[in-house]
Amino acid sequence: MFSKYTIKPEHGVTIPGLGAVTGEFTMFEGSGGSWYEPPEPPHLEDFEAITASGQTVNLSDLEDEILDALEGTLYGIAEKAWSAEALERAADTEAYAQECLDFEFPPF
Repeated sequence: MFSKYTIKPEHGVTIPGLGAVTGEFTMFEGSGGSWYEPPEPPHLEDFEAITASGQTVNLSDLEDEILDALEGTLYGIAEKAWSAEALERAADTEAYAQECLDFEFPPF
């Protein structure tokens, strides 16, 4: 499954030599695999960002170490979003479960 995320200034994403960046990226969330396909780890699928000066960031221009660090930072942003979504779903599930527990059947 692919998910798109926004890089906001408060995320503090910086690239050495370019400074702070904002933009969007798409992360493949990974798959557990199947009988016919091996598992795939999460990875960066698409990246569009600009610097504070308006320069477009091209991933192919980055050194491997910088790219690895950037991918780790972006994965962290995605992971926080996944956690927030999971907590929201858990709260919804808990509220629904409580509604079910509180339900009173009408007398027969």
